[in-house]
Amino acid sequence: MKILVTINHLEKWGGSEKFVSFLIKGFQELGHCVYLLSLIKGDPYLEMINKGVIPFNSEINYDIAICTHNSTVADICATSIVQICHGIYPYLEQPVLNIDGHIAVSHEVKNRLKK
Repeated sequence: MKILVTINHLEKWGGSEKFVSFLIKGFQELGHCVYLLSLIKGDPYLEMINKGVIPFNSEINYDIAICTHNSTVADICATSIVQICHGIYPYLEQPVLNIDGHIAVSHEVKNRLKK
């Protein structure tokens, strides 16, 4: 599968950045072709590219896009788009409507998504 993983910023290591790193590693271990879109790039982005992650290409139709921030959902060409919601307050973590699905990382987020 061609899997696109997106994140707003990958300039230093934090919670979302580590989550994306583990997610990508898991997909790679399963044999998938993993692409990465980061709007803001830094050393963690370069580390992932050096480990075989392919930079985002707007001309590719991905099988699925796994998005961690709402800022990265627009202009993606994918058969399915899923947003991982890992918080309830920051603007970047608010759910995008009219996509294929959302994944809540906690009961608090799950309850918020139901509303």
